[in-house]
Formats: sequence, structure tokens, C-alpha cells
Amino acid sequence: MRRSKLVQAPICTLAGILLLPGTSMAQSVAAVDGPAFGVGYAANAPELLAGAAAWFVVPALGGIGLYADAKFDVDSPARGDTYEADLTAAEVDSELGDEYRDSEGSWRSFNIAVVRPVTPSLMLYAGGGYARETMYRQYVDATGSRGLGGVYWVRSPDENGSSVNFLAGMFLRLGRHLNAQFGLDSAPRGFGVGMSLVFD
Repeated sequence: MRRSKLVQAPICTLAGILLLPGTSMAQSVAAVDGPAFGVGYAANAPELLAGAAAWFVVPALGGIGLYADAKFDVDSPARGDTYEADLTAAEVDSELGDEYRDSEGSWRSFNIAVVRPVTPSLMLYAGGGYARETMYRQYVDATGSRGLGGVYWVRSPDENGSSVNFLAGMFLRLGRHLNAQFGLDSAPRGFGVGMSLVFD
């Protein structure tokens, strides 16, 4: 809980700055002189290393836009050779009685944020979204008939969970058609990173 607040505090602060019409608005007047949009890669390290993002900004209100992304775990137990798709943890516990060994979660998140250009080379963003954790359990089959050498993973739907994800960060212009992205995500806690192609 304490770590979660440490992540959410700077995110909420940046969100407030984005929405303030005073100084932030004045600074952004010359930051964008026409519509622009970008598409590219986005991740929330270290949990969600696969993802895609898109954003756009327009000169209205001194420069404002929207950002959206979808991020996924690339190391889910369901992707491995030892995953038993036809079984659940509840079935293993009640019917098979195999030995429990470990648990692991696999996240995915979908987010949207407000974008505010500050200078021609810097844009800030802050927003929120939906994060879903799918849980898996690892068991050992003494007969060796399941998984690899008797070790296998199954879904544990009763332990699945969801959360609101808060995110905030910045885009840095690296060149005529390239942006780098850095930020924070709260669920799962991690560092937002990415690269996008810019079209303006």
C-alpha cells in the first residue's frame, strides 16, 4: 500500500499540472503549431514488455491531445510447454491432489491519458486505465504424465484480480519523426517506456 502511494503521488501531481489553465497553458502556446500524431511501442517494465500506443495533439487550448495504449506480459505461464489449458487449480486441488509448488500472475492493461505539449520537444501526459491480473499455479504430478517431468501450470481463476492503473510521464522529441517516452504506472507498478514515430 505504501509503495502504491509513492507511485500515485507524482502521477496525481503531474495530472494536476496538465489540467491547470494558468502557467502550463501559457508555456504551451508555442509548443505546437499544427496537429500531430504518433504510433509506436509502449511497455511497463518490468512486467509488461509488449505493447502498442497511439497519440495525437492539436493546437486548440494552447495545445492538447490524447494518448492510448495496450500493454501485455510476454512471459505468461500460459505460453509455455508445461501449461495445461484443460485444467484449473480448483480441479487439481479437488480431483487430482497434485502437490502445489508456486503461483505467478500475468498482467495486461489498457489506458488513456491527456497529453499537454510544453515545448516543441517536450510533452507531458497523465491518465488512467484498467489493469487485469490472471493468476496461475504450478503443480507437480508424481506420475509424470502431465507437463514436463510432472511439473505443470494451470489457470487459477478464483485468484484473478483487476485494478485501476494510474499513469503519467513525458514524451521527448529525439528527431524529426521520433519520440521517446518515459513515465510511471501504478498497476502493476513499473516504469513506462516507449518509442513512437511522429507525423506532423
